[in-house]
Amino acid sequence: MVVFGGRSPKGRLSMGIERVTHDVYRIGMGYVSAYLIVQHEVSVIDTGLPKHREIILKTASQAGRKPDEVKHILLTHHHADHTGSLAELMGATSAKGYIHPLDAAIVRREAGAGTELGNPGRADCRPADGAPHAEARADRGA
Repeated sequence: MVVFGGRSPKGRLSMGIERVTHDVYRIGMGYVSAYLIVQHEVSVIDTGLPKHREIILKTASQAGRKPDEVKHILLTHHHADHTGSLAELMGATSAKGYIHPLDAAIVRREAGAGTELGNPGRADCRPADGAPHAEARADRGA
């Protein structure tokens, strides 16, 4: 396990990147974490609070990948500490977003009216089986 960052000298949580396995990175963002899975395509699980786009992109860079290689953003649920950097990250990548249909409407309201969650144009949120469910929106602005 490789750790970059950790606790500050005063014991407070700080930003940090931890390599969990060969292709999985934990991105510590204070009291929340996001995960980056680096395989053929790059996936992000949760985006943390707003203004955390750069640490996620830095993790991709440290894994040898570019922002346009981030293809999927999976959100575990609608809370702001999991979705806060969604719009920023989507604006910096070509990723599609995925969230449970019951959370999609909430994320649309929190992000404001903008482009669909996913690539520009229509992007349905889809479960693992690929069946279409709800749509969600996020403003792709940075």
